[in-house]
Amino acid sequence: MPAKFWRWGIPCALLINCLFAVIAIRQRPGLNNDEALFVLGSVQMRISPDELALPHDPDTWVRVLGQHIQIMTVRYVGAVKDYLCLPLFVIFRHHTSVIRVVSMLLSLLGIWGLAKLIDDHASPPAAALTAAIIAINPAYLYSTTFDSSGAATCAATIGLLCLAISHYLQVRTAAGAFWVGAAMGFGIWARSNFLWLLGALFFAAVIVLGKRLMLPASHWVRWALGGVVGGFPFLFYQVVSKGGSWQALGMFYSPGTLKERVSTRLVMFAETLLADRERRAMWDGPFMPGWQRWLFPSIVLACVVACLIARTERNRLTRVLALVFLFYGAMLLLSRSPVSEHHLIALMPFAAAITALVLSPKPLPDGRGSETPMPETPISETPIPETPMPETPVPSRDRKGAVGRPQIVLLVSAVLAIVYTGSALYWQFATIQGLRRTGGVGQWSDGINPLALYLEEKHSVKPIKILDWGFQTSLFVLTDGKLHTQEIYGDATPEQSGLQRPWLEEIRDGGIFVLNGPNNRMIPAASVAFLKALAEARPVTQRRIFQQRNHVPFAEVIEIEPDSIGKGTPGSDEIPSSLSTGDAGAARQLDGFYNIENGWRWTRRQFSITLGSGLASDRLVVQLYIPDSVIQKLGAITMTAKIGDRALTSETYPKPGQYRFTRNLEPGWIHAGANRIDFSLDKSLPPTTADNRELGIVVLSAALEAK
Repeated sequence: MPAKFWRWGIPCALLINCLFAVIAIRQRPGLNNDEALFVLGSVQMRISPDELALPHDPDTWVRVLGQHIQIMTVRYVGAVKDYLCLPLFVIFRHHTSVIRVVSMLLSLLGIWGLAKLIDDHASPPAAALTAAIIAINPAYLYSTTFDSSGAATCAATIGLLCLAISHYLQVRTAAGAFWVGAAMGFGIWARSNFLWLLGALFFAAVIVLGKRLMLPASHWVRWALGGVVGGFPFLFYQVVSKGGSWQALGMFYSPGTLKERVSTRLVMFAETLLADRERRAMWDGPFMPGWQRWLFPSIVLACVVACLIARTERNRLTRVLALVFLFYGAMLLLSRSPVSEHHLIALMPFAAAITALVLSPKPLPDGRGSETPMPETPISETPIPETPMPETPVPSRDRKGAVGRPQIVLLVSAVLAIVYTGSALYWQFATIQGLRRTGGVGQWSDGINPLALYLEEKHSVKPIKILDWGFQTSLFVLTDGKLHTQEIYGDATPEQSGLQRPWLEEIRDGGIFVLNGPNNRMIPAASVAFLKALAEARPVTQRRIFQQRNHVPFAEVIEIEPDSIGKGTPGSDEIPSSLSTGDAGAARQLDGFYNIENGWRWTRRQFSITLGSGLASDRLVVQLYIPDSVIQKLGAITMTAKIGDRALTSETYPKPGQYRFTRNLEPGWIHAGANRIDFSLDKSLPPTTADNRELGIVVLSAALEAK
C-alpha cells in the first residue's frame, strides 16, 4: 500500500483509543482514593491560599506571594496533573469526569509521541501499527484513563521525550538538544523513577550508536540546560527537602527472595500486555486464560531477538527500542522496590513498537513494496542505453525464497493481528460491561458518590473520623474540601485507636465514624476493634449503610451521641434486618459460623442466621463465596434453606466464585422480631491436622429486604 495510506493510521488509532476511553468514563465508576491523590492540589489551590490540611509529605508545598503552591504530590511524583486539572476545576464541577478526560489526553500524547518517532525515522506502517496495538490495549487504556498510579503522566512523558528526540534527529541543532533535555527533566519531575528509563535509554544508545553520540559540545551544554529547566521543580524540591525523593527509596522495599519477586513480576508483566489484574479488579473480572499469559510475551520476546539479530543500518531505531525494553524491564524485574502492574505498564508501549517494527510491512514509497528510494534524477533525464543490458538469470529456488519469506511474515503477522485484536476487544467490551453492571467494586465503587453527598449535606461542619483506608482523598475532592476528616486507623490496636486513645473513650466522645464494608476492609484492625467496643458499650447510635450495585455493603456511617454509653434506646436492642458477617456485633445473630477472617466468616456444614423484620421483608438475600479449595476437593456444592418449617428452593454451585442467594418470601413467612433462617450444605471439608474445623462456605452478608 502507498505510504500516504499509512499516514491515516495514527489519527485513526488515537480516535479509537479516545472512543473506548470515553465509553469507559461514561460508566462512572467511583473515584479511587489514589486517583484522587493526584489532584488534591487542584482542589486546595482553587479553594484556599493555605497549604493542604490533609496529611502530606513535608516540603511538597511552598509559599509564593501569599499563595501556597504544590511542587510534588508525594516525594517521588510531581504535581503535573494538579496543574493540568486546576483551570478545568475552575470551569467544571464534575471533578471525576474532568480528571479522567485529562488522563485520557495524557495517554493519547504518549501514543502519538512514540508513533511519531517511528513514523519519522522508521516507517509509516510500523508507526500506524504501533499506535493501533497500544490504542486497543485494555491494560494501557484503563491504567491511564482510570489513573490511580501516575501511569497517564508517565505515558505522556515518554511521548514528549519521543517527540523531542524525533525533532532533534531531524534538525540536529543545539536548540533541538535543549528540548530533549527539557523533556528528560520534566519526566523526572513527573515521576522520579523516570530516571530508570533514561538510564536504559543511555545504555541502549551507547551500544547501538557508539561514536555517533560524539556530538558538539554546544549540544551537550544545551541538553544539560534543558534538563535543569524541565526538571527545576524536582531539583528545587530536593534542595528544600534535603533529598526527599532519595529518602523515599529507603522507605519502601519488596519482601521475598529474588526468585519470588521475578516470578511474580513476570506474571504481572504478561498480563499488562493485554488486561492486567489491577484493572480487572475494578469490576471483579475473571482470571485471564493461561494461553494469553504465555502467547503475547512469547511474541514480544521473539521480536526482541529478531531486532537484535538484524544488525542493519536501517534497523538502528529498532535495536535501540529493543535494548531499552530489555534494560528497563530488567530494572523493574530485579528491583528491591515494590513493583506492580502500574509500573510494568510502562513497558507495554515499547513492546508494541518492537513488535510493529518487526512484523509490519516495510515503507512503500513507490507503492509496490520496494524499500529502494526514488531516484533523485527525473526519469526523463535518465540516459537510455542503446544496447539492452543482458538479464541475469535468477534460479527459481531463489525467486521462490525471495517471494516466500515476505509472504510467510505477512501471513504470521495477519494471524497474530487477528488473535491480538480479538483478545483485546474481548477484554475491552468485558470491562465496559463489567463497569456498567457493577459501577465499580471495592475502592472503585460508585458508592463513594452517595456517601460523599450524604456527609456533605449532613455532617460538613462536624469532624469525621475515618476507620479505614480509602476515603479521605476521594471525599476531599468530591466535596471540594468541605469535610473535616481525620484518619484514626493508623497504628490502631484492639485496645486503642490510631490517636493513642482507648476505643471506649473514642465512643464516649461520640461523633461521626466512617468505615469500609466487611468485604472491602483494607486495614481491618481498627474497624473490627471499634465495632467490638461499640457492641459492648451500647451507646445511642444511628447507622447508615451505603451499598455497591450488587448490594454488598461498600461503606457504613455510624453517628454516636456523646456521653451515651449504655443509654441505647430499646429499639437499638432489636434484631437488625441485615448484617455483615465481618461485623463483630453480628455474632449474636449467627450460629454455625467461625471467627472473623479479613471481613468475612467461614460456616460449618449446617449454620443459621437470625434477622429482624424490616418495614417490608419479602425477600431473602445472602451474599456468599464458594472457595476454589472447596470445589476442587468436593465438587459442586448444594445449599438448602428453610424458615421454620417452610423450605426454600435449593441452589447448586458448580464453580468457585461469589454468588447471591436470593429467594422471594410469601406473606406471613416473616413475623415481627427475630426470624431464624437455617441453612444446610450437602457436603463440607472435614477437619484436618492443620485445621481442625469443619469448613463449609464463606458468607459475607445477609438481609431481609423489600423486592
